[in-house]
Amino acid sequence: NNQTPILILNGLGGIGKTQIAREYFKRTSERYQIRLWLNASSRDILSAEVSMLTEKLGLSGTEDKKEQNHFTLLKDWLKEQKLWLLVLDHLSDMELLKEIVPIECQGHVLLTTRTREGEDPASVLSIERMSSEAGTLFLLHRAGMLTREEALEEAPTDLTKQAKEIVQVLDGFPLAIDQAGAYIEETRCSLENYLSLYQRGKSELLGR
Repeated sequence: NNQTPILILNGLGGIGKTQIAREYFKRTSERYQIRLWLNASSRDILSAEVSMLTEKLGLSGTEDKKEQNHFTLLKDWLKEQKLWLLVLDHLSDMELLKEIVPIECQGHVLLTTRTREGEDPASVLSIERMSSEAGTLFLLHRAGMLTREEALEEAPTDLTKQAKEIVQVLDGFPLAIDQAGAYIEETRCSLENYLSLYQRGKSELLGR
């Protein structure tokens, strides 16, 4: 059975779905012969991306500018390829999946979405907020305040307490914790200073 495997990364906006997908995309250059990344946040955006892709691939029939034609061209092309990965980022409408992904083929589909709807035979992996302990350890590792081999118990008590406060104000969102850790590592500011900066200018800090 060559039914196309589909993995859905599901979760709230800002939880880190796209970052996880991007990391998988980066690490699988040797596993797949073809890797495609499409923004699927709206039908119009996906349609434009598919049109550009089919033209870039030089597929016969792209002179017909109708959306459905380009969807069909991509679907038929994927059916003929081997060892491919298609990432549909921010998929807003599950019906679009059926329009461009063949039912049976030799590729994999990874999609990120906020919706909780599943597609048979898709596997759904829900990305959740990090627990206080896991988030604290992640932050200290990401900020370079603990080595990858060191456990949370090895961190000074005051450092652990400050890191927990940051994780709490970031609501356990993995992406926000990662951004905080990156900022702290880059600027070499203390956890206490970061917390103060965050409380004064949340949008500006996360934007950076």
